Amino acid sequence: MKTLSILITLLISIKSFACDCYKKDFLEAYADADIVLTAKVVDITRNGKSAGYSNLNLEPIDIYKGNFENQIKLYNEAKSMCVFYPPIDTTWLFFATKDTNNGYYTMRWCNSSKQLDKQFYNNRAPNAEKHYYWHVPLTLDLFQFLSKNKLNPNYDSKIQPIIESFSIFDKYKNADIEGGKFAYYEVTVDKSYNIVNLVPIIEFGNPKLREELLTDIYNNLTILKQKTSLSDITTVTFILHYYKDTSNRTRIRTVNGLR
Repeated sequence: MKTLSILITLLISIKSFACDCYKKDFLEAYADADIVLTAKVVDITRNGKSAGYSNLNLEPIDIYKGNFENQIKLYNEAKSMCVFYPPIDTTWLFFATKDTNNGYYTMRWCNSSKQLDKQFYNNRAPNAEKHYYWHVPLTLDLFQFLSKNKLNPNYDSKIQPIIESFSIFDKYKNADIEGGKFAYYEVTVDKSYNIVNLVPIIEFGNPKLREELLTDIYNNLTILKQKTSLSDITTVTFILHYYKDTSNRTRIRTVNGLR
């Protein structure tokens, strides 16, 4: 019993001191960030002026949002379990926000940054690498689309637009979508979470498909309701992705909630 008590206490202690924070999905992270980029970590140096801050020197690869020179700040709170120091010579997707108190462009563990050259041990998690490297190109393609078209998603964590049945996309298998990989819509929601309008901002290229798809989305889109009503009418973003599956068939899917 003594051994069991010690084990339970240890497990509780580990859990209580574990890093526990809300990591945003990539659309929310992109919307909230002031700088979004992929970059290689050159080095990390101490910032003697401000406690908790380090200088993260980067070699940028692609800048999707904001103005970046060569450095952002890492912030690690004293005694926090969410300490984050990306290894030198690794490549990352970084999200940084401007600290209004000191003007620093800052990143921390809970900013949803993602390592792009992560190593996997397939004997432990055989599908992890496949899943990971399926998401990475999709995310970077999405950010390239947003950057090119100067779009910043409207994101509210209380309002999650979802398709009630993905079977509505079945009839678009092998359809000639034309144009780009993404279609971008704005969804207007009233205080009771009812959808009152759906506006296409950027659509797929096929004119006939665009009209039919817009009708299908409007008739099948819903909002996950929260316990409290909204304070006002709100507009949020909904994005579709056109892709080819492993059988080389064209398909459509949503990217909201992508992590």
